[in-house]
Amino acid sequence: MIERVGQTIARELQNENEMLKTRNERLEKELNSIKNPLEFKNKILVLDKNDTLKEHFYKFEEEASELKHEMMIQDIMGYCNRENVIAEAMDVIQVCIGILDYCRATEEDIEKHNNKLLCRGWNVKQVYNII
Repeated sequence: MIERVGQTIARELQNENEMLKTRNERLEKELNSIKNPLEFKNKILVLDKNDTLKEHFYKFEEEASELKHEMMIQDIMGYCNRENVIAEAMDVIQVCIGILDYCRATEEDIEKHNNKLLCRGWNVKQVYNII
């Protein structure tokens, strides 16, 4: 019984993985159609959207769920599709960037957050510039 449940979950995760792979391929084609992709190299885009905080909430839930599924594949199946995990993690970050934009986060807000982390004893491995 437990084996069948595990197999069912594995099949569902594989189907979702295929769906996400197709979506990623479509998005990659769209990205390649941008006139000057080098303009955005190593940058996180702030999308021009008028979403409410409630809409951001639902989008975050959706993207976080997709990331969790990719991570579950690693846990259950024993392998990790690195590209899918990165793509889904970036989608979660993108939603969070939208929330920061919605709230009009400032450099001061980011500095306050970073100081909080450092005061808690975290060590810095790398810095990504987002503002």
